[in-house]
Amino acid sequence: GKLVSINILFLLENVVLVLVIPLLLALISKRLIQKNNHLGQGIMLKIAANQTVFLAIAIAAMFASQGQILIQRPDLLLKMLMPVLIFFGVNFWLGQLIGHLAKFSYEEVACFNCTTLARNSPIALAIATSTFGERPLIALALVIGPLIELPVMVLVSQSLLRLRLQK
Repeated sequence: GKLVSINILFLLENVVLVLVIPLLLALISKRLIQKNNHLGQGIMLKIAANQTVFLAIAIAAMFASQGQILIQRPDLLLKMLMPVLIFFGVNFWLGQLIGHLAKFSYEEVACFNCTTLARNSPIALAIATSTFGERPLIALALVIGPLIELPVMVLVSQSLLRLRLQK
């Protein structure tokens, strides 16, 4: 491998920006909602109703950050799509099988599946980027991964709902 120097202040700044600030905002929001329960319920209903909008904003932000690379190399999206879809499909059905064998309730199986898929998505990205013959473009993988993962998670949640209705 090749040694890369990392500016520790830059790293700390980004950790604060990406992890600490959102965590503090979440804690403050939670406290405010708990103090004003009637207000909090209204806000939560509005947030729940606009989840698709927030998802679209997140995807737009990811495209804005690395979209130029994706436009230059659209073939990479297609190369990553199949291994990621296979990975998520196998994980979904394994989660269903394990949930059935463990006699989980629907709610437990749904939670187990979604948690397993979300926690394993970095592994899926590693598998997909290793399918390239060339050196993987990490920035592009970080953009493409969620672009594939988020719609897959929507499909998983819809599949789980259909499976629930069939029982």
